[in-house]
Amino acid sequence: MTIKLRVGTSGAAFLALGMVSVCPGSRALAAMEELTVPNGSFEKPATPFVSLLFESWQRTPKPVWYVEEGGFQWNQLTGIFLNTAPGAADHIEDLDGRQAAWLFAVPEAGLFQSVLTAGGTSPAVFEAGRAYRLTLEVIGAGGNMLEGVPLEANLFWTDAAGQRIPMATLGVTNRAALFGARNRIVPFQMTAAVVKPTDPWASQAIGVQVVSTVSAADQGGYWVIDRVRVAAISIAQPELTVLTEPGGLRLKWVSESGWRYRLRASTGLDAWSGLGEPLAGSGGELTVLVPFETEGSRFYSLTAEAAD
Repeated sequence: MTIKLRVGTSGAAFLALGMVSVCPGSRALAAMEELTVPNGSFEKPATPFVSLLFESWQRTPKPVWYVEEGGFQWNQLTGIFLNTAPGAADHIEDLDGRQAAWLFAVPEAGLFQSVLTAGGTSPAVFEAGRAYRLTLEVIGAGGNMLEGVPLEANLFWTDAAGQRIPMATLGVTNRAALFGARNRIVPFQMTAAVVKPTDPWASQAIGVQVVSTVSAADQGGYWVIDRVRVAAISIAQPELTVLTEPGGLRLKWVSESGWRYRLRASTGLDAWSGLGEPLAGSGGELTVLVPFETEGSRFYSLTAEAAD
């Protein structure tokens, strides 16, 4: 949101344009829509033990450097398994359903697929003016995995050459303190920035990928992956209230938890400067006092972005 204010030498402020205009990214949280990640909890096909088959998911292509020898085929680095019975020492207590996926900590091993609309009837696309949230649940440390081994999950789009280009990435690092309980799965989440009309991924189909980014020197062990989810966060214009007070303008708006707000100022819309530090949304009202200028006009921009 951008407003233009003209301040006279007397210090009295008034709306020069008599209107409020919306700028890209100037939004506040309104609603979240869960998109469809087919077989996001790896329940299909059902298996009595383990399976190398997947529904909906594809394996990342075998890299040219990977040599299939000693019984370690590329397609064996990922698969699905049935959870053990409740009460068993290795039973995972909080899986979503009865099955999950394994992914060996080998460079470039991974899974990917397309995301569908909430109804599951057509491909979902990155829509300008919406933010996107990726959530998945993970257990690390399997098979004596080394401390510090990385895993990445990302939302991606596909370019004209067919390359999967990450739009936003969620990193997970194997830590003994985090994955000490091998029967408890850990949720991870990230919210990408609001899509702008000028972003190269705007209007492109959404893909989701989970891939091992370990180095060859540190490879070994395996991850457990479950409940991969993607949500689109719809956003709406915030109501920015401008009040005149002794010494300045009081700018007020209702914030949303999980968002960070930035106020910026410009004298001509060509260069912007920040007004103080970003403010964390609380679900309540936020307010900033802007001192009067002695002459000329100023534009004020309020933008919101997903908090880290």
